[in-house]
Amino acid sequence: MADNRNDKELDLGKLPVFELRIPADMEFVFGVDSVHPYGEHTILAGQVFRGEIVPGAIVSYGEIGPKHVPVESFACYISSVQAPNEEKQTMEPVERVSKDSAMGGRCALVVTGREAKHFKEGGIVFARRMEK
Repeated sequence: MADNRNDKELDLGKLPVFELRIPADMEFVFGVDSVHPYGEHTILAGQVFRGEIVPGAIVSYGEIGPKHVPVESFACYISSVQAPNEEKQTMEPVERVSKDSAMGGRCALVVTGREAKHFKEGGIVFARRMEK
């Protein structure tokens, strides 16, 4: 995949059935593969496609809209980010995950304050670059 920052959009191929085209102003994009309720939290398992995520981030959740561009449904708070520890075969809290992290950016985001029913497989978590 060529990463030409002069382009208005980057083509990431298929996520899961849609061709996702990410606008250049998207600073962070995470594709949701599965959703798991966990007490007062929801765990979103998936992969980082652009940028990095840290615990404490407030991001948008949405789906692929017209013209295959992300459309926000609501904001959510990421209370924890967990990544696979291949040595121990477990998921462990980490300070940050990016697409360049182990296993190509595969991780789990723990969302506080939203029930699992509000999320679905194939959704996306994203953040736009702030205007200066």
